[in-house]
Amino acid sequence: MAATSNAPRSLAELQNLLINDTKVKVAGIDVDGVLRGKFMSKDKFLSAAATDGFGFCSILFGWDINDGVYSRELLI
Repeated sequence: MAATSNAPRSLAELQNLLINDTKVKVAGIDVDGVLRGKFMSKDKFLSAAATDGFGFCSILFGWDINDGVYSRELLI
């Protein structure tokens, strides 16, 4: 819980937290526990992603630890 206890609770708090940044990394954890993500500009993140969400390629969650596709599992 410590990681979320200092999380911003509003868009204004988030903007203040990112005041000196130019980009944000958004990420998810794949099935092997590897953090995979992408960078987006702070402006894009604050204007859209932080309020409305954003797209993320689903193949991210179909890659194995060596960046190979879990093809057998994805064919089912």
